[in-house]
Amino acid sequence: MSAKKQAELVEAINSGNRKRIVALLLGEPEKKEEPTEKEEPAEKKKLEDKKRPEVPIHLKFALTLEEEAAYFGIGINRLREISNEKNCGFVLFVGTKRLIKRSKSETYLENISTL
Repeated sequence: MSAKKQAELVEAINSGNRKRIVALLLGEPEKKEEPTEKEEPAEKKKLEDKKRPEVPIHLKFALTLEEEAAYFGIGINRLREISNEKNCGFVLFVGTKRLIKRSKSETYLENISTL
């Protein structure tokens, strides 16, 4: 292997360019590839097209803990503590996902003075 090829191989190894390393080791001619954006698989594009429309928080029936915390300015851990209580009337479990019924939590928060 010539000194020039060795230098190219070292450069390719240092840059982590696997395609270039293989091409140099196999003696394939150099291909000049222009950097292009990676094409997303067609399946992924189809899934993105079918995403649910984004609904504003103030129109949702039930909110996640993160949305509820942002909406009311209450910490997520405190919301989790409140919703763990047996008599909590505004929590909704969908499997293991915990959702908070927005209108009922608004009523609850309006009627209490300390949280």
